[in-house]
Amino acid sequence: MQLRWLAATLTLCLLHIAAPQDKPGRQAGTAQKKEQVRKKSFLDWLLDVTNISATPRTLKGTQEEMGGDLWVMSLETGARQRVTFDGGYRSPIFVPESETFLAVRGNDIVRIPAPGAAPERLRSFEGLIRLIAVHRYDADKLVLLRSNPDVVGVLSLSTGAFAPYQGDVDPVALSQLRAFDTIQGRMRIYHRREESDGPINVCVEANGAPPRNLTECRSEHCLQPALSPDGRAAIFIRAKL
Repeated sequence: MQLRWLAATLTLCLLHIAAPQDKPGRQAGTAQKKEQVRKKSFLDWLLDVTNISATPRTLKGTQEEMGGDLWVMSLETGARQRVTFDGGYRSPIFVPESETFLAVRGNDIVRIPAPGAAPERLRSFEGLIRLIAVHRYDADKLVLLRSNPDVVGVLSLSTGAFAPYQGDVDPVALSQLRAFDTIQGRMRIYHRREESDGPINVCVEANGAPPRNLTECRSEHCLQPALSPDGRAAIFIRAKL
């Protein structure tokens, strides 16, 4: 009996010696990695989850929240197509790897499966200012901007859970997002009003070239633009003056 007890004790001791022990260096490395993840800046986080950036520099857009109909435009040919015909939409975005669009209507997030098709309500969300993009790593989630106070976060369409970004956000970058002034790759797109009482138009800057009036609307406002994931098309709202 004593021999069995002694053998069991020796086995436990040997197992304890053989088990990998956390060394101070390993513990420090793990803590450092966690700290690096925690300290990811807002701009780095936004670029990672949306491939869109808002840089804290001169604001070129204006804060306009009027609604209208969705139009899509090729940046290569200039061809335009009307997507909706019943009005009241704002903040449209492309859905990656599909031919559908998302937009806001009232407090509802809706999907437009094809030009002219009836919108499909996905979820209501109070205080929604802007859809920024579909999350790069989870198609069920949207990165968006909501008000009171202004905060950027991630909304799950299936559960309705909203997770705000945890960290400091540069106020200029936040103002740029609110004004639909965004950068994707080497292209910057925004809307602006040339004159105080004139129409709003979508402008684009690409590869260091001077700003170009993309929409040239004169009797209507063209605003709230978003680029397609490949940067070859833009979607925007066309609203009455």
